[in-house]
Amino acid sequence: KSWAFLNTTREYHGSTQEDEAWYEYQSKSVARGTGSPLGRSLYEIQLRQWLQAVLAIGKRPSDVVLLVRASDFRRHPTGYLQRILQFVGVNDTTTAGMPSEEQWRQQILPQSNFAAPTAQLLKEYNVTQAYKKELQQLFRPYMQRLPAVLKHFGLRWAEPAAAVS
Repeated sequence: KSWAFLNTTREYHGSTQEDEAWYEYQSKSVARGTGSPLGRSLYEIQLRQWLQAVLAIGKRPSDVVLLVRASDFRRHPTGYLQRILQFVGVNDTTTAGMPSEEQWRQQILPQSNFAAPTAQLLKEYNVTQAYKKELQQLFRPYMQRLPAVLKHFGLRWAEPAAAVS
């Protein structure tokens, strides 16, 4: 397989060539109905291109994009659910009728696709330390660039909403 967009040289990152390689990868994987978990995990490239598209249609990314880390949501599900509801314009964001933090942790999150922290998934899939190190090396440049991309587009990670009962 060719993973041209996974080039580890600094001058390639953020370049037109990287964008073109990413577009080719996406086009082929969507056409085949496939997609690598590696490719789906390159958030910096995906967000950068998506945010460029938001700008191209005349919108401010901060008006239409709310970034929530799954790990943060796992820690404070009710607060983040309230924050998400506020962001999409739901006026009544009180916790009345919402599951409690305890219900989220015991019943809802265990059934969701982002319930398991990375460490748990690595153990579940028997990822060796050597492979884990390779993955960290692979993703490091993309994760290092992510804060600059978010800043460039006026975005930051969301905070949970203040508790409203």
